[in-house]
Amino acid sequence: MNFEFLNAATYTQLVTLYSCAGAFVMYTAWYVLRKFWPGLIIEDVDSDFIAALHAALFTITFLTLGYCLVNASDTADNYQQNVEAEANNIKSLNILLSLYGNHESAILQSDLKNYAQSITHDEWPSLAKGRG
Repeated sequence: MNFEFLNAATYTQLVTLYSCAGAFVMYTAWYVLRKFWPGLIIEDVDSDFIAALHAALFTITFLTLGYCLVNASDTADNYQQNVEAEANNIKSLNILLSLYGNHESAILQSDLKNYAQSITHDEWPSLAKGRG
């Protein structure tokens, strides 16, 4: 199956899609139960069981969402640390090359400057658009 539409969809479209899918499943189950089992009566005992099951499902859902949030936050922090480390390494290399002070180091400094500019002018705009 091809799920490229999920990658192209916005967050609003994804939330709407999953909300509508859940409502469709819920109302279809209600209609099927009313159609094929019209004598179904929910008693108080069943209602208590359903309420407890509902609470357990919400708890599991919130724990899963909390884990995903922490995992996403940790991943973003790791990316930020990697970007900071690369920037510090470029800065340190530039300082070392300027201290060395010969013709070859000037050429390398110019290459290093071009590399840093390519990151900011080429890579970051494409990353902002969601392309790697």
